[in-house]
Amino acid sequence: MKNCLVELHDVSIYQNKNLILESIDLEIFEGEFVFLIGKTGSGKSSLLKTLYADVPLTAGKGTVCSHDLKSTNLKKTAMLRRKLGIVFQNFELLIDRSVKDNLEFVLRATGWNNKSAIKSRIEDVLEVVGLAHKIDKLPFELSGGEQQRVAIARALLNSPHLIIADEPTGNLDPSTANEILVLLQTISQGGTTILMASHDYEAMKKYSTRILLCQNKKLIEAPNTADILNVIQQN
Repeated sequence: MKNCLVELHDVSIYQNKNLILESIDLEIFEGEFVFLIGKTGSGKSSLLKTLYADVPLTAGKGTVCSHDLKSTNLKKTAMLRRKLGIVFQNFELLIDRSVKDNLEFVLRATGWNNKSAIKSRIEDVLEVVGLAHKIDKLPFELSGGEQQRVAIARALLNSPHLIIADEPTGNLDPSTANEILVLLQTISQGGTTILMASHDYEAMKKYSTRILLCQNKKLIEAPNTADILNVIQQN
């Protein structure tokens, strides 16, 4: 039986005392690829931020990778984030450091000290994303798609159980966006769970996968592609 990595029961999410989403019940299991959709401002990013403990959970019960989301202990939050990979729309790379140094920075910040192990791990994740030959490049020397691949490599460094991706293809052209989606699908097939916020309707039609919809302060399983198209067209 597959492990349940995300479990929310009767969760409501607030930002500055404003109700964003209410009465959420959600389970996401090991190895799943899940799309998260909804209009701008519908609560997608707030939900993702709650899952990686950037927005505190104050109502309901929730666990991610066995971590109680109501725990405010900084050490426990840091331990949770070591089990996660987080990919952002804007890449969030250190612009004055090479690909290698961007990745090494994260490894050292999460407790890696052995130089040989660090070198090997960086080489491994760059191989996965197809950028082993770009290891010494600075971010400005890379295309947008290559920068996002570096961001995905960074997310993979600590062998996460779950990758949370917030509009990772939002700044990319359609062809490059598709390449990133194929890469994430491949990673998911290797056993890593992917939860991805997206507006890419064409991708949703292409891949047979779960789709969650943020709408009217609720989170629901999108029942059909007509509903999905309706949401996307309202943005």
